[in-house]
This record gives sequence, C-alpha cells and structure tokens, in this order.
Amino acid sequence: MTILGNLYSIVGETHPSESKADYVIRLDANDIIFKAHFPNEPILPGACITQMVLELYERWTGRNADISRIGNLKFLSAISPAEETELTVSIEKADTNDQTDRIKASITHAAICHAKMSMDIIYH
Repeated sequence: MTILGNLYSIVGETHPSESKADYVIRLDANDIIFKAHFPNEPILPGACITQMVLELYERWTGRNADISRIGNLKFLSAISPAEETELTVSIEKADTNDQTDRIKASITHAAICHAKMSMDIIYH
C-alpha cells in the first residue's frame, strides 16, 4: 500500500546530515481516508503516519523495506488535515547494518510534535 501521491505529497526535502532527513509533506484533505476517519472531524490515522515514515525512509535510502518492529510509538496530539495541512517528518538513523536499520522519527507542525516513534526496518 502506497499512500504517497494520494494521502500526501512531498513539498520539501533536506538532508542536514548523512544520518538525518527532513521532509515537508502536504496532506490531501480530500483523500477518502479522511471521509471515513472520522466524518465531519477528520484526523490522520496512526497507521497512515507509520506508513508515511516507512515510505519516506524508502525514498531516502532507495531500498524496499518493511517495518519489523515499532517501539516507543507516541501519538501526542491529533493531526487534522483542516488545521495541519503541511507537516515536517524528521527521520534519523540511530543504528544500521547490512540488513536492518533502527530509525527514530517525529512528525511536527509549527514546532508542535504530534507523533514520535522508533522503528526497526528490514530490507528485501
């Protein structure tokens, strides 16, 4: 399932260091997911947040990957496409080897952190 190009688009990308990437993304408030989650009060589902992080990490590394473990997953406040149309997704490599990477990610808007997580990523 790819949600890039449907639920969100990339409007900016920077790599401040070899181990860090920042993406500015724009949510599509008209995407069907917001009609179901939840009608009249849409919020970005947690599953979509983790999928966005995976897709952006795959884009950064140029490798197909899967999440093997999610740790320290915290949704700190709801993300409404009506209020937070642009978000910053920051991803940092915490540990890496040939087959797996451990990453940390955060999703922010206007200096407010909405979500943060760590993931183990495996390549295929």
